[in-house]
Amino acid sequence: MDIIIEAKGLKKTFEKDKKGKVEVIRGVDLNVVRGEYLCIMGPSGVGKTTLLYILSSLDKPDEGSVLYFINGTSFEIFNKTNDELARLRNQKIGFIFQFHHLLPEFTAIENVALPAIIGGVKEKVAFTKAKQLLIDLGLEGQINNKPSELSGGEQQRVAIARALINNPEIVFADEPTGNLDTNTARTVLNLMASFQKKLGITFIVATHSNEVANYGDRIAFMKDGKIVEIRGRA
Repeated sequence: MDIIIEAKGLKKTFEKDKKGKVEVIRGVDLNVVRGEYLCIMGPSGVGKTTLLYILSSLDKPDEGSVLYFINGTSFEIFNKTNDELARLRNQKIGFIFQFHHLLPEFTAIENVALPAIIGGVKEKVAFTKAKQLLIDLGLEGQINNKPSELSGGEQQRVAIARALINNPEIVFADEPTGNLDTNTARTVLNLMASFQKKLGITFIVATHSNEVANYGDRIAFMKDGKIVEIRGRA
């Protein structure tokens, strides 16, 4: 198998209150295969989001390592400087959250183009690509709308376009359909699956939904901060 992420011995503890700490991640080992659609599944509170944040470099474990295998090299992400991590996230990683986090003062196309511009792409090129992504996602008529002028499903599709603008190797999604109605959620999930298959992007999706998990090549089930079972085959 062609591994893109190798996580070993991950542990993470948070301060619960004055009474003590809670161990959220309790020794997780996980390999992610390049190009797969991996779902991390379990009810609220089992550590899915924390694990996703650690795998994506947005949070650090108390113990353990996360190796990335990209561009023919391997590296431990937490040995990187903050500036190096920022470049990694901009160039190689896309993020889709339950709450889209679009910038309210910017239009759809501006929200999508911004990560490319930050990454050094010329504005004209960035806006051309952003426009095409929005068209591909069925938002040709909403390109110049601000988030407040978009439905929840339209906002999430803008967030998907933003996640894809820099041709990421990996896209992390945290409950990406949590605030959407059933039909809109299926549309979003189908779009994500189509990009995974068409572009070979690795998707890692945290969810409590059976319907979302059904889109996965593999499902990693979490319980009490541990992965207790992995089903499927990448």
